Amino acid sequence: MINQKVYFIHSLFFLLVFSFSSHAQKSSKGKSSDVDIDVELWGNLSYNYKFNKSWELTVSTQARAKLTSPEFDQFLVEVETQYNPRFHKLVKPIKIGVGLRYIGALDDNNYENHLRLHADFLYRFKFKRLHLDYRLRGQFKDELKRKDDIYKNYWTKDLRNRIEVGYDFKKWKFDPEVFFELFFHDELGALNGFTKCRAGVKTNYKITSNHSLGVKYFMEIGMQYYGANYNHVVVLSYQYKTKSKKKKKKKVRFK
Repeated sequence: MINQKVYFIHSLFFLLVFSFSSHAQKSSKGKSSDVDIDVELWGNLSYNYKFNKSWELTVSTQARAKLTSPEFDQFLVEVETQYNPRFHKLVKPIKIGVGLRYIGALDDNNYENHLRLHADFLYRFKFKRLHLDYRLRGQFKDELKRKDDIYKNYWTKDLRNRIEVGYDFKKWKFDPEVFFELFFHDELGALNGFTKCRAGVKTNYKITSNHSLGVKYFMEIGMQYYGANYNHVVVLSYQYKTKSKKKKKKKVRFK
């Protein structure tokens, strides 16, 4: 029964990728100018180190490419830390995080360098095998431009609200999660306010206690002056986790 479920998920995954890529290629050849549809593939590698029950650090790298183009258009490196206060049962479901991301982007054959900072507030609600995660993220992004640029050191701002719902099935390693996220943007000379939303599904497979693989699909709708921009994104990820080992206290023997 488990093997049949695995084969079904794999078949569905490749069917989704094929159908979205075909749809994007057909749409790109169409005559409509107010709708833009892309299919993207992201590959992510991350390392997570847990110092103790409260503190953890994650270092990750990611490459992004459009399936309608053979070239990678973005390369990311990110460092993030999270703190889970545990001094009272009311704050145990809360996590606070900060992170720094470098973004290398290819735009019209020009390579651009960006920095992005973010701060997170996360809360997890659990009821038996069901869990609901909420994340509020404030992020600030700046392009590393030359000294003579007009908008040097101008940080764009985004406020993001994300909700994830997941369920832990018995004897099933591909527990699904569905998520929905809203973006609110603030930038000089750009469309501001509610500008983007994402909705998707994801799952993770734990190979061992340290190694895990993940697959995520989401559709992204971005608001533009001339119309809407639709992106179908598939994310393949690998994560390696370790944690600090507790030192064993040596017993002192008295003679």
